[in-house]
Amino acid sequence: MQLLLKPWGFNLEEIKIPVFIWYGALDKQAPRSHAELYAELIPHAELKILDNEGHISILKNHMSEILKSLTKK
Repeated sequence: MQLLLKPWGFNLEEIKIPVFIWYGALDKQAPRSHAELYAELIPHAELKILDNEGHISILKNHMSEILKSLTKK
């Protein structure tokens, strides 16, 4: 919640590069609504929600996909 309440020093709407937001639907630490809000505010953001993953398991089980998304144009 602190991430939402403190100023970040920039507006999400100003981000010009492609952004992939990865979210595990079983995440107990970060609400889905935050991922959806970021995807809505960041121009051209792509939200990927994985049904059977949590906050850490998404990294463990999908790291190669996540890393590949960093090199997409």
